[in-house]
Amino acid sequence: MSVSARAPTKVTLFGEHSVVYGKPAIVFSMPIYINVKLSLSDDLMVITGPVSLRSVDLVISKDKIEVGDLVRKQMEKYVSYVVEALQTIGVEGARVEIESPMPVGAGVGTSAAVTVGTIAAACALKRCGLNKEGIAKLAWEVEKKVQGKASPMDTFASALGGVLWIEKEDSGWKIERLSVDQLPLVVGIFEKRKTTAELVREVALKVQRSEIYKDIIELMGKIAREAREALIKGDLKELGELMKLNNAMLEALGLVTKEVSNAIHAAELAGAYGAKASGAGSGGAVVALAEDVKAVRAALLASGAKKVFIVENPSRGVELI
Repeated sequence: MSVSARAPTKVTLFGEHSVVYGKPAIVFSMPIYINVKLSLSDDLMVITGPVSLRSVDLVISKDKIEVGDLVRKQMEKYVSYVVEALQTIGVEGARVEIESPMPVGAGVGTSAAVTVGTIAAACALKRCGLNKEGIAKLAWEVEKKVQGKASPMDTFASALGGVLWIEKEDSGWKIERLSVDQLPLVVGIFEKRKTTAELVREVALKVQRSEIYKDIIELMGKIAREAREALIKGDLKELGELMKLNNAMLEALGLVTKEVSNAIHAAELAGAYGAKASGAGSGGAVVALAEDVKAVRAALLASGAKKVFIVENPSRGVELI
């Protein structure tokens, strides 16, 4: 017997990095899915389709081809989410097949989607009876074990779907679904230069070193709060202006590459209300808000995006298929 689940990816509209410091964030769960098919087995086998890696390091000799340490580490971490998720549910042996349209580390929550999809499929096989919120909480625990530290943003976006407001309170994290049924977004994927862990460490060092960087984190929280109001009102023009402000904060933190900056400028010249880097930075995802989504899509492709997606309706979260 096998069970399949699909878990959505996400794009961060506001608050990446500042959410690590307890500031609010807004995340959009995209109906672009990672599929996980799972069947019980005596041994553990993880099978994945084509996987795009940040770089490729091959050692070629007369008799064999070996991957270098960097590629091996990337793949080991990718698979470690699956292994940890299965162990959390109590599954020792399984055949896991993963299909993903997104590169590893693209800044759109691929690791969270893999984790959520694996837990959903494993729970269905083991008849755990978990609802989506339960899956989200377990997936967040898995991410914390693998990464060492993680906000609940990506795992809850993948499990619950919708457009979510994430905020740290004294009693814990507040997760709230915002009343947003449609938002015309264009998401481009660019080459990632550094890992999320590297970028989080770099920002942490800057925040420790200077009050100015602490002020930037505070400003990002204020921008997210104003963006929430603009979203609720449906004021796309104001939302676009706030996206520009958020991106300026990311640039001040040193997280926006020249390629991404040029792409954002091109998107705005093509008519976008606003555009910004999304995710950890140093390449990865760019999100633009626009009425003429086709024109903005063409602009991002011309700027070097590897893939571009037009997204208007948020996903419904993880589902069995």
